[in-house]
Amino acid sequence: MRKVRGTDIFILSKIADKLNLDFSNYDFKTKDKQKLGAKIINDLLKNMWKAEKEIVSFLADISGKKTSEINELSIAELKDMITELSKDEELVGFFKSL
Repeated sequence: MRKVRGTDIFILSKIADKLNLDFSNYDFKTKDKQKLGAKIINDLLKNMWKAEKEIVSFLADISGKKTSEINELSIAELKDMITELSKDEELVGFFKSL
């Protein structure tokens, strides 16, 4: 999987908007990271359907796969891909800045 590029900001912005994400609602300084993570995941899952096309397109682009290949991934494979992305400091920094 490639690193996030500057031009990815446009699709990421579109995804964040469709997911209705507002990271100012989260306390990133909390000691209960598990509870924080669960709240973020819950909020993401509620709205992921709104950005399905953009998410699949982004995952295909960043992984070098076709969108049809992303659509065929198992839930575990998709989770692994998203987990790997969540470790990208630039990507995390982008979402925290929203």
